Amino acid sequence: MVNRRGIWMAAAIAATLALGTDARAEFCNFDYFTTVTAVNGTTVPAPPAPGNSPTSAAIILPPVTNPANTLTFAGKAETTLNAAIPGGTNIQFMDILFTPSSTTPQAAASYDARFAFRITIEDNSLVMTGGEQQSITGFGGLGGFYQGEPNGAFNDARTPLFYFFGSTGAPTTTQTLTFTSGAVYTITVKNANSPGGGGPEKQGGLTANVTCAPAGVIPEPSSVVLMSLGGVGALGLVGLRRRKAKV
Repeated sequence: MVNRRGIWMAAAIAATLALGTDARAEFCNFDYFTTVTAVNGTTVPAPPAPGNSPTSAAIILPPVTNPANTLTFAGKAETTLNAAIPGGTNIQFMDILFTPSSTTPQAAASYDARFAFRITIEDNSLVMTGGEQQSITGFGGLGGFYQGEPNGAFNDARTPLFYFFGSTGAPTTTQTLTFTSGAVYTITVKNANSPGGGGPEKQGGLTANVTCAPAGVIPEPSSVVLMSLGGVGALGLVGLRRRKAKV
């Protein structure tokens, strides 16, 4: 005779193990990407619309030359970061690069630039959710002098590089995102480094700090299995008592 109770119990254990594996990733694991808009002048542009991947924005610095001197604001992306460690993790979410003209030396010129950005955080604490996304927006700017000779020279002497979250009407240095998993991410303004002369080795960038803490408690997969096994055992015991009562 087939032991139906044994088969049912084995199936329940297998299903619970599968649920434990898929229902929970490491808590406070996240991915992010940054999208950017930028303009010449001192008027902050509107933040970029929500997207699916990082973007960059390059502006041609005045006066226009051929080839041009450009200032590029490049959004970045990283995956599988963990913000639960003490002090959280730092992310350089945007690179800033000055690319000088490669022609004959030019006279020094002044510039002003403003940019806006959107940082999209994808929380991977629960694999079953497929990675929930939320975003924050911010803005910043800089102004100074540059020289577009082959090696280039660049500074932010007139308006040191700055950035904030929120809008120009309500700037803030901290933003908080709460996800369905119960993970609460806090993103804080950290460093703003202006680029120097031309070349990747002289690029600047914006860095933020990301911390994460649980708003609730999600049991470990092993705990889920033990609780499920307890429930299965209890059901088996009830069934056994019922059969004995009928004898």
